[in-house]
Amino acid sequence: MNKLLLIHRYIGTQHFGWFLSGAAFYLATKEGKNSLHSYGLLWGVISSIIWGAYNPLDYSFNANPIVVIYSLSVLVIFWLPIHIESMGRILSAKGLLFLGYISYPLYLTHENMMVSLIKQLSELELGIPPILLPVAPIIIVGYLAYFITKYVEPPIKNLVYRFIKNR
Repeated sequence: MNKLLLIHRYIGTQHFGWFLSGAAFYLATKEGKNSLHSYGLLWGVISSIIWGAYNPLDYSFNANPIVVIYSLSVLVIFWLPIHIESMGRILSAKGLLFLGYISYPLYLTHENMMVSLIKQLSELELGIPPILLPVAPIIIVGYLAYFITKYVEPPIKNLVYRFIKNR
């Protein structure tokens, strides 16, 4: 069992069901294959149960119904916009689409930059209330993520495509 847990830990199988669920929802929506919605829900439910049984802190299995309920709630949040038009419109708001557009570079850059910038701002003793200290760093990191998405990713993506094509 320990070897199985180590494999699970290193290749991230706990995430695979969520990937399958999202891929099934995407294909069902994009290609109009309604049967894939059922598979998406099935993989989401299985993943929720696995998440509820798996403890990533010590790589053990023990039941936690709260995690299952939380995971099922996330699944419903992903399922709702596909089937309820008003929910889909809400999630298609320009601000949310923009956050989705910059999300990956934002994810890659935010933590260290945010902590560093907030710490430096607090050390300057400008009299900024602590609750407002993250505002400027959030804006700076957001603009950086936009810059990376708009101007850095496309040339790198093209370079990789050309490299793969020429192999």
